[in-house]
Order: sequence, then structure tokens, then C-alpha cells
Amino acid sequence: MAPNGPQRMAAALEHLQGLSREWSDIPLIIMLQEMDSRDLAIIRKNQWVQSGFHVTDIFTARWVGAYGTVTLVDHRLPLLEVFRVRYESRMGRDALFADIGMPGKNQPVLRLCNTHLESLRAEPPLRPAQVARASQQLQLTDCGIMAGDFNAIEDFDTSLHLENEMLDTFLELGHQDEAEEGWTWGMHSESGKKYGCRRMDKVLFRGNLKIASLERLGQGLKIDVGKWGSQYVTDHLGLVAVFEWIDSSNVGEDGEASDRPSS
Repeated sequence: MAPNGPQRMAAALEHLQGLSREWSDIPLIIMLQEMDSRDLAIIRKNQWVQSGFHVTDIFTARWVGAYGTVTLVDHRLPLLEVFRVRYESRMGRDALFADIGMPGKNQPVLRLCNTHLESLRAEPPLRPAQVARASQQLQLTDCGIMAGDFNAIEDFDTSLHLENEMLDTFLELGHQDEAEEGWTWGMHSESGKKYGCRRMDKVLFRGNLKIASLERLGQGLKIDVGKWGSQYVTDHLGLVAVFEWIDSSNVGEDGEASDRPSS
């Protein structure tokens, strides 16, 4: 809803491209939320995206509303399938899935879920059922990652990962749920002054994965808007999660995995 959308999208991609050089040896998966048709046009034309990624959506045909989710999957990863599961939602929200073939004798599958959960409060609440719906799909494969805008603003949001047998990367790394180092919303928004900063965005996982690191990105990132000064690229910070894949087919008699390539 903020102005200068195309300029902000171009700046976001440029920022991500610059950061990608730090992880050039790791296959990348980029999950984007609240994209609109103009954003898709910018993504389609971007040379870095064209040369390095599969793109789940180049048009808005599969979206329910005027905005939606897009996942970029590194060309180095074998992309097996892409599909969407619609939530019960008043805002046209859904879960975007992509299946990745992983190394191993039994041809394990890593299922990725890019999600944007219901905003605001609802009666009855909608986010618990949305997380459960996405989690059911993740349980059908060997391992899974669910990431995106969780709009975590109520007490029940803190336990949804436990109720759905998933791990929260931030908590697994030893942090407390609402610790300041986990805030992803409010610092770039006037609304943050009114409602307070929050850990709105999360990365959950299950299966043969180990979280190696989790960082925020984009803090303070702005574009120049001429005589009006500058504007934040986004009201949310991004998250970078680095995982290690544990190939269970290489587990020896001592129970230790002999090979853990990162992704």
C-alpha cells in the first residue's frame, strides 16, 4: 500500500543480489510476500533472477487477490513440483509449496512453504487453522520448511509451531520468543510506534534439517524519493536462514551422519 512500489522492489532485488555473493557456495531459496503484478514484471526482467532461479509465478493467474507470494528456487536445486493450497481466509491468503529433490538413496524430498498468514485479529482466529493446513502438507514429505509473514500478534501465535510438530529456527538457536533481536516489524513503520515492534516473520522446519544460522536483513534499507527525502524499502525485515541437510542414508553405526551439505 506504500507508494513507490516498483522502485522499492528493484532496490530489494538489488540488495538481495548483493547479499547472495556472501552465500555463493550455497543454493538459495528466496520467498517473497505481498508481491503485485508490477513486482512480477520487475522479477521477470531481472537478469540476476533469470540467470540463477526458477520462478514459481510470472503472472498473477494463481492468486486469489491483487497480491500474492512468489518463490525463487536456485537453478542448482532440482525443482520437482510447485502447487498452492488455499486457506480459509478473508484476505485471499494461501500457502505456496515447492518440492526439492535432495541427495540420498531413497530420493528424499524437501517441501518448501512460502506463506502469508491472516493479518489482524479474527473471531474465531484464522491463523491456527492456516498453520495446521500448511503443516499437514509438510508432514507428507521427508522434511519441510515453512517461512514468511506469520502476522504473529496474539498469544496463541507463540505455540503454533509446537501444536503442529515443527521447530522454530529463532527459538532453536537459543533466543526468547519476543526478544528484541528477533523483531521483524515495527522499526520501519509508524504503526510500530503505536502497536510496538514484533517478531511477525518466522522460519519453521521439520525433518532431516539442522538450523545453522538465522539473521535479519534489510534493516535501515531505503530508497531516495527526491525532494521528499527517503523511504524504507519495506515495513518488514527479511530473514536469512541457513540450513544443513542431514542425509540419513549416510548415517553410520555410530548414529552420526557422514555428510551434511548446506542449503
